[in-house]
Amino acid sequence: MGQLIKIIDCISRYEQNIYLYPSRFVKLKKQQWELLLTRFEEEGKESQLLEEEPSQYHKPGLKDKLLNIVKRNKETMIEEEMAEEEPNHNEESFSFTADYHVRPTSTKELKQMYLDQLFRTQLKWASSTLFSESSLPRSYYYNEQLKYLLQRFPDTFLILFMPILKLGQAPVSLDTIVLTPTEVICLHFLDGDELTAYTGSGGRFWLAKKENEQKILNPLISLNRTAAVVKKILDKHVVTLPVQKVVLCRDGYIDYPTVPFDVTLIDRKAYQSWFINKRQTKAPLKSQQLLAAQALLTYAESISFERSEWSDIGEG
Repeated sequence: MGQLIKIIDCISRYEQNIYLYPSRFVKLKKQQWELLLTRFEEEGKESQLLEEEPSQYHKPGLKDKLLNIVKRNKETMIEEEMAEEEPNHNEESFSFTADYHVRPTSTKELKQMYLDQLFRTQLKWASSTLFSESSLPRSYYYNEQLKYLLQRFPDTFLILFMPILKLGQAPVSLDTIVLTPTEVICLHFLDGDELTAYTGSGGRFWLAKKENEQKILNPLISLNRTAAVVKKILDKHVVTLPVQKVVLCRDGYIDYPTVPFDVTLIDRKAYQSWFINKRQTKAPLKSQQLLAAQALLTYAESISFERSEWSDIGEG
């Protein structure tokens, strides 16, 4: 699951310590999944026993007591592990507990439910800190592109989703930036109706054709701007990761024979192999990757306000 380290101009916990939170996220994600899966499997075993020997397990509440013991033991183990790693309990930390009220019918359904819970929590982490929070529009909780990046790629992919970076006095809205262990991908989604055919050119507009033909703004305009800003920041901070420019069109086709050599077009024909290649990335987080993230976050625009619970304390 990709890690959302920045979204538009919201304040992010990753801005405070990029070297701490990525590894903490991976550990918490694994621990909570193991806890949830254990509960799911134990409930399955108990249900089977009740069906096979109903008289032996007919005592009211026995099932709940057994499950609570398993859950309590697992939670205690996790709390002890986290306490060993975080001796300073006043330090800001992630908070996330996976749960369900209606038992899923399969492990696959359980996993998707878990990823959806974690997705919502990631948006919270990417728009708040211990003392401050930002106003994140609700539409991002239903953004398909964002969910795709966070749920379909490895934990080691650090994502800045449509970030606003401030260079000098002017904030600049950029395309999405994906920091992998080996490269920086400046990514522009070209998502329209399925099987739409796009004709690229060096002009201001491209043509999009399905039933009708219409003009769309050339995606390379914003993509080139994003790559230029990223390269400038990385060069200044002596980060040597290569910067790639990718136009991603998952459901349509792109025809652009004279595409610039430094741009990769991924359309419906090339998508599957590109996706599998990225998804199978096994490299761990790298120092250059974290340095790149820190450099970009240094220039990130963040608009926030004091969290209500802290302002209430101040007034009291």
